[in-house]
Formats: sequence, C-alpha cells, structure tokens
Amino acid sequence: MLETSSPGAESSDCEICHGLKPHGKNRACLLPVFIKSSCRRCAFILHLLDKCVPKNQMRNVGAIRFGINHERYRPCEVYIHATKLHKDIGHRIASLNDKPLDNLSLPDLRNICNDRSKTYEASLTVLELFSLKGSESRLSIWPELQVVDQRVSKHSGDASCIQFIRDRLQNCCSGHPGPCNTPNSEIPRRLVDIGSHSSLIYLREYPNGIFSSHERTVQYSALSYCWGDPTRLLKTLTTNLNQHKSGIPREILPLTIQDAISISLQLNLKYIWIDCLCIIQDDKTDWEIESSKMGTYYRGAHLTIAATSSTDACQGIFSERPVGFTGDLAFVDEEGKRHELVVQPALDYQGNFGTLGERAWAFQENALSKRIVHFTETGIAWECNEGFSYEDGRTLDWLGVKSRMKKDEGHWARLLESFSTRKLTHLSVKLAAISGIAATIHEQTGNHYVAGLWEETLLYDLCWTSEYWFEPLYKGFNPVPQPIEAPSWSWASINVSIYWINRHPNVEFSTYSKVTRVECSALGSNPFAGFVEGCVEIEGLVSQGTVIFDDGTMDFVVALEMSNNTKYTESAFRPDTGVDVVRNNTANPSGLPRLRRADTPPKPLEAELTCLWLRTSFDPTQYTEPNSYVFGLAIAESDSKPGYFSRVGSVDCWILGRHLSWVSDNLKCSYRRVCLV
Repeated sequence: MLETSSPGAESSDCEICHGLKPHGKNRACLLPVFIKSSCRRCAFILHLLDKCVPKNQMRNVGAIRFGINHERYRPCEVYIHATKLHKDIGHRIASLNDKPLDNLSLPDLRNICNDRSKTYEASLTVLELFSLKGSESRLSIWPELQVVDQRVSKHSGDASCIQFIRDRLQNCCSGHPGPCNTPNSEIPRRLVDIGSHSSLIYLREYPNGIFSSHERTVQYSALSYCWGDPTRLLKTLTTNLNQHKSGIPREILPLTIQDAISISLQLNLKYIWIDCLCIIQDDKTDWEIESSKMGTYYRGAHLTIAATSSTDACQGIFSERPVGFTGDLAFVDEEGKRHELVVQPALDYQGNFGTLGERAWAFQENALSKRIVHFTETGIAWECNEGFSYEDGRTLDWLGVKSRMKKDEGHWARLLESFSTRKLTHLSVKLAAISGIAATIHEQTGNHYVAGLWEETLLYDLCWTSEYWFEPLYKGFNPVPQPIEAPSWSWASINVSIYWINRHPNVEFSTYSKVTRVECSALGSNPFAGFVEGCVEIEGLVSQGTVIFDDGTMDFVVALEMSNNTKYTESAFRPDTGVDVVRNNTANPSGLPRLRRADTPPKPLEAELTCLWLRTSFDPTQYTEPNSYVFGLAIAESDSKPGYFSRVGSVDCWILGRHLSWVSDNLKCSYRRVCLV
C-alpha cells in the first residue's frame, strides 16, 4: 500500500490548484510547477497520478489540466488531465457527493480527445476515489469524499458477490411494494428447468398456458446477453425440440449460459428463460409470437441476469476484475491521521454498461425487467424500479435505462433517442427489438401504435431528426446493408440514431398541420413489429425552396421562398440518409429535380425543396436569449406510389424570441393535403 504524507502548507489560496474549490474553472499548469508546489492538494494530485497512471504514459508529460465537474445522477468529478505532445491522458476521479455545484465550466475530456481539429491520440482512464468505511475520519483535503462500505471483490464469482445479489433480492422482495413486486400476468410458454438433475437441464413446454397450481406461481430468472457468433450457440430448432425436452447436457452449453444457471441455482431459482433455448429459432411463426412476448417475459422474471461485459455467449459471466489501476492509498493528513482510500475503475453512470449496453435487444430487456443485476468489468450493479446500488455499498437514486420509462410528456422520444444509438445485427427486426416496450405502453394507455410512433401524438412524434449528417464525421458513410420494413415517415426506416428538440413539458408550441388519416398494416403476427406499408395523411402549410449541396464545404444551403418575394437562407436541411436527385414525375415551376433517399454520400447537387411545416416551439428557460424552434418535414414525390410523398429529411430554423406563427407570417405557403408513405 502506497503512503504519502500531506504537506502542512495551507492550500485554500493556492494559485496553482485554487484549493480544488468547486467554483473553480478548468485549469492547466506545467508539471514542473506542480512538483515545486508546497500545496498539499497539489501534492495529492501528483500522488494520484503517480499511483494511477502507467509510468510509460507519464514520461515527457508537460502539463496537467484539472477541474471539478458535476452531472445529474452521478458524483461530482475531479478531472485530472495530463498532456504531452500528440497524446492526451485523461483521468477522471469521482470523489464528491451528489450536491449540485454551480458556475462550473469544464469540457468533457472525451470530447477534447475526439476533437477533429487536433491530432492527439487519446487514452482516457476513468477512476473513482473513495474513503473506506472505518477510516479515522473524512479526508480533510476533500471533506465531501464519499465513503464506501467495502472494496469490490477481485472475482465476480466470489461468494461475497453472490451474497450481495442475495441481499439486494431479499430487500427488494420484502421492502419494495408496487412495480418491483407486480404479479406475473403470463408465464413463458417455455422455460428451462435447471433444478431437476445436476448434469442435465430440460426444456419444459406449456402449450396454451396450461400449468399446475404450483407452476402458476413459478419464479424464474431471465438471461440478457450478447449472442456473438450464432453458429457457436446452442439453439432450439424444429429438429432438436424433442431432444431438448428430453434433456440437454449442461457441459455442452456456452459458458455464459452455464454461469447464468449457476447464479440462478445459488439464488434458489429452479427455472430460467433464455431466448436461444426457449424460442424455436427456425420456426418463423413461433419466433414472431414468442419475440412479441419477450417484454412480458422479462417483466415477469423474478430476476434478470445481465452478462453486461461479455461480448458473446461463450465468454462467460464471471471474470477477474481489472487490476492495472486499482489499489489502495494510505494518506496521512496534516494532523497525522491516516486515511485508507480506495481507487477503482469508474462505474458507467449512464447505465450503458459494457458490450450489452450497446445492443438494441438488450434495451427493452433492461427497461422492462423489474429487477436486474449487471455483471460489469468493474463490479456488480443492482438495478430495480426503486433504485440502483453498487457492489461496494453505494446507493444512487438514479435508474439508468429505467429512468427513461418515466411516464411523462416526451417519454417515448426519450426512449427512442437512447434505443436508436444501439446496434442490431439484422435491421429487419428493428421494430421487433422494441416491440415489448411498445406493447407495454399500449397495454397501459390504449394508444394505437403505428410503425414505431403513436397515433394519438403523431404530429409531435413525426418531429424526429436524423443524426446521419453528424454521425458520418465519426463513423464514415455506410450504405444501409439490408432493407428496413417501415414507411419513410417512421424513424425505423433508417439505420441512424435520432433526436427530438424541445421535447420538455414546459415548452409552448403551435402547429401548422393536422393529421387527418392514418393507415398502417403490420407484417406478421406481432402487431408491434414490422410495418410494410403505412400512409399518414396530413393537412397543413407547405412551402417551396431550393437546396444546394457543396462538397467543398460539406454543407447544404437552403433558400426558402418568403411572402415578400425574397429568400430566407437561415434554415437547415438535415437529410435522413444519403440523398441524390431524380427528375420529377410532374412539371414544377423551378425546373429542378427532386430529392430522394440514397445509400451513398451526397454529391454536388441542386434540387427543389418541399417543406411540410409541422410546428413551432418556444422554451423560455432553454437559453439566455430564448429562441423559437421551427420544424418541418422535407418531402418529395414517392418513387413507388404516384401522387404520394416520401420523407427525405427535416428542415428547421431558430428564430430569436417568441414567434409561434413564424411560418404563416413570413413564408410563401399554401394549405395542402399530403399523403406520406
């Protein structure tokens, strides 16, 4: 255990670190200046760097930048950022309590490292520093230092880890009324019986929901995991269904499934639901029916086990914890008191733990499970409908993915913004991967689901914007590799993350259009999955303009026709995907071609721009000088259905001040009926 003595100099007025006061801004200082400082806080920063940063990274470090940041739902953070030529080494040490700090200005280190204007190679190590329960007193250098009950175990399969889960499970079952203990509405059609014999497991099938009186109250676990290579995964097929009912040798199962069975048995759970075994994978009808009920199955599970950091089913759940930057610090303060501190890899406070947090299917598995235990690289995290706790004893009021399930205005947009960033192997099942959440909302509200949106709030739901034009800067332009079964006005028709602007409850808004008709036909037996055809009829204000793409500036220039016969050039066109041009089916006054979606990056073009305006919103609390946000759809004649239109992107602009009728007051518009497909 490393020890350091604290210099006796008072450091609240240190000109180098400024006492690490919360109101201090991000500061930078040359490393030699830190070394010569007599300030005990400066000495402590150097000691942390010496303990936590690999020696090869600290060579030739020229400066240290540090500051304090605070984000909602997570501890305040002290950033230590060591910089050398062409390389940034960032270290984030979360140390303070959850009390908000004001007037802070510190950029996110990850954004600094990803700045395309710099040629840095970035290496960001995220650590957390805590005081260990039982130390003499709180560390005077940071009086607000959080205290943890214990260190995380060195291996996630240790008895102490299982006991942590057992304690959290018992506490939730006995002390959390409401959503955490809602009775099961439906038992899965198939469950894996893991408690009959030690060497075999059995696939139990209950056709038509027929169970014994005992089985009606059966408690089962569910597994949330990444498949990885499907050819290496044992699956239930039409050819081996009867064989799986007769018994499956436990030793032939992938390691992740074996570990999930071991955890379940230690928690006295006799059954487990695992998709690869409980759904007949080569039976399309069975897959559609059972996948549509996955949300119900995860919601009914006594506990969901999340193999959060496992990249595939063969990797396993249990693992050794990383030891490269973990350890203990013994700190002796100016009064001679010795404090035991714990340094460990940081928890992801956004809830997107590990590889599983990147997968689309896992989103609804997490959101709908009443209890879920995450096996992460850095520790075990417990999450239920009442809160969140960590293996070292910390308890947070933050609910991760579950917080996005909060029933308020804009909650569906909040869910989709997160879900759309996740990965899918097969894009054709994009809507199926969130169908469990959709079915749950339909069950609770009675609202009608149409291709990923809700008919009752459709005018607002249509106001999504594609991140396509921003993502390629980091990911490169990638053509859509598979057809996506959804109409163009649905976010599910593109393979890009999306967002809404001004989705907050306090927003004031006005509309320029109304939805007059919705027709949507589902594909297959799951009414919340694929939608091949869908038509939305909208009556509203339509205006014309032109859009030019310059590959030199890599930007679109928009000119909208105004009522005073001038051009408005301050709006933005945001394509849903790549775009190209095609001649119109009908004559138009401009003589320009129209836009259409494409699988390739845009080339220099000039095209007509038809805008269907939906709404203007005004949020007086969002900026120092509040703006009105004007939003419309960029539409073009459909290639496949004459007389109909397809969405190709969105058009928006910001107007200083409150102008809820800006479109009708300023643009040359006509009131038209438009059918979108």
